[in-house]
Amino acid sequence: MNEHLIEIIAVVFGSQGLWTLINNVYQERKKKKKKTPFELMVLALVREKLLYLSKQYIKMGGIPEDEVSAFKELYKSYIEAGGNTNVKELGDRASTLPIIFEEN
Repeated sequence: MNEHLIEIIAVVFGSQGLWTLINNVYQERKKKKKKTPFELMVLALVREKLLYLSKQYIKMGGIPEDEVSAFKELYKSYIEAGGNTNVKELGDRASTLPIIFEEN
């Protein structure tokens, strides 16, 4: 039984077709991960905006109520688009700040 299993494994892993398939899948995934110059520019602009807003909110000790949903949506989109760096750390901190309600 073990001999047959070893033979099957050797045939599968020795098969040129399998390695070609694996290589093709890898190359396609690699292509999809590359961002266009436009995507990189948009991420850079959003990164700058999120860093600015996060620092402002942290200084203020909260997020104004009329800015909460826009900030959280922008931050979520940025993370889903593959952005991170120190934006994630500041964005996470800012996201947990209390809401500052406007006094009428």
